Amino acid sequence: MLRETGKKIYIAGIAGILLVSFFLRIYDLNNNPPGFFADEAAIGYNAYKILQTGKDEYGIPLPIFFRSFGDYRLPLPIYLNIPTIFFLGLKEEAVRLTAIIFSLISILFISLTITKIWNKTAGLVGGLILAILPWHIHLSRWGSEYIYFPALLSIGFYYLVSGFKKSSHLIIAFIFFSLAMYTYYPSLFITPLFVFGSLILWIIRKKLKKLKYLILSIFLFFILCFPLYLGYKNGSLMTRWYSVNNPKITLKEKIVDFKKFYLSHFSLDFLFLKGDLGMPGHFITRHSVENIGELYAFQLPLIIIGIIMSLMNLSNFGIVLMIWLLFLYPIGSAITSDGILATRSIIGIIPLTFFSALGLERIIRFIKGLSIRIIRIILYLIITTVILFSFIHYGLLFYREYPKYSADFWGWQYGPREIISYFKIQTKNYDELYMTGYFNAPEIFLKFYDPERKCRNCFIGGVDKYNSNKKQLFAIRMEELEDVKSNYKIKNIIYYPNREKAFYIIELSS
Repeated sequence: MLRETGKKIYIAGIAGILLVSFFLRIYDLNNNPPGFFADEAAIGYNAYKILQTGKDEYGIPLPIFFRSFGDYRLPLPIYLNIPTIFFLGLKEEAVRLTAIIFSLISILFISLTITKIWNKTAGLVGGLILAILPWHIHLSRWGSEYIYFPALLSIGFYYLVSGFKKSSHLIIAFIFFSLAMYTYYPSLFITPLFVFGSLILWIIRKKLKKLKYLILSIFLFFILCFPLYLGYKNGSLMTRWYSVNNPKITLKEKIVDFKKFYLSHFSLDFLFLKGDLGMPGHFITRHSVENIGELYAFQLPLIIIGIIMSLMNLSNFGIVLMIWLLFLYPIGSAITSDGILATRSIIGIIPLTFFSALGLERIIRFIKGLSIRIIRIILYLIITTVILFSFIHYGLLFYREYPKYSADFWGWQYGPREIISYFKIQTKNYDELYMTGYFNAPEIFLKFYDPERKCRNCFIGGVDKYNSNKKQLFAIRMEELEDVKSNYKIKNIIYYPNREKAFYIIELSS
């Protein structure tokens, strides 16, 4: 009866964590992030086209690699958006809801994995930490590829650990490892290395027993990953690699940069103090919040304790794999010319959450062992207060301040939705309506916000398209207004969330 009660409390705890996680990720989603980035629009629009026609935006039937913005996207994030777009339509909320769902999957399976490796208390603690983690919250609310990788890898990780006792679970694990390879480009480097390490460990620990499941799992993994090899051969898989690496850098320089970037992922600045946006040369505000680390500062001592606990328990299969993943996590970011990016190193949330959970569980166990009740209460209150105030501090920065400074071109490129909505109302009153091309891949916004092309006279362009013989409307950034040499009449003004002027919608006249 006592064991059954503990099981019910554990399930209720997991359910509560998922509910809190969902609320933190869905809250004010229409306004924060303050805009809808081109990558999100491309994923959503291609999912919509597959749903409607069975073809992508270029007319290719059910592609494995989606051509987009000069290179190719991996397919799974696009196909996984089809159900939400089917039910909700082609909307920003549909694309971001899919990412939120997979963020909850990652929280669930990371919690379950920690439970299986250590215990239920650590599993619940890990789930709670991940639920409020700045790194995870930030990338969960964005409908790009990033969050799908840790979600699928965490499922594979869970079944891999489970497979150590029940060998048939290895097959499930390797299926999800292969699926993870189709989510985000860093997975192409990290997943095979993780799988290789797990195979070596499996062979050592199992002493070559029950190899049939291992052989079958490896076989399935290679079969499911074979299209990636074909993509490598025809060049489509490598286009993204070429776009994020500087060909002028010598091999020696690349090695030096890799070492620097790799080690920086373990720096206090990146993890606990400044985050992605605080790294040298970084100014793109999409990736993180100003003046806060990817993790909370209180996690530093927890991670140290967790690593010490792990090193004392290296006979545990799952712990060794977590240490291996900790070493691997910076690779997806460090191998590029762009340096330290929270997006490309997102898989680090798995081991860092694990070690944080082990550290906090050990402290909780220590407090439970104290004989003086008042001291136990005081210590619990201190821990709760530190965690609560850390989250409140982050919450104020993210939910209240972040939308005010991250909407511009170097952030979320706010504006296309508002401009195209206005154009669709005005389309019958003008011969041509032009939206400025001062966005990343501006054409995708015309496709996303007007997929049926109801505004057939809407185009991308600036005031250089002016023709005195036509009735035209132009949406331009306020910075572009100084380039206007003709007389103009302001028809509408679009404001950033902080109420600064973002775009003028004007008519020109000679």
